[in-house]
Amino acid sequence: MNEVKKYRTPDGIPADIVMFTLTRQERKAVTKSLPRFDLKVMLIRRRSWPFAGAWALPGGLFPGERVII
Repeated sequence: MNEVKKYRTPDGIPADIVMFTLTRQERKAVTKSLPRFDLKVMLIRRRSWPFAGAWALPGGLFPGERVII
């Protein structure tokens, strides 16, 4: 629990998530070939100060009264 207090801010504990997805793209080839996969990450565009307009991971502040597992 002492480690959590190190990262606590007056608003709470910062928490972010990372979401990955694979998209499959078929290749237009005469011979057989392996499909192509693209790795994508979900990001949000920040609306408010600081860093308005910058890309970021989705997340927020977690109230300090709850236990994070």
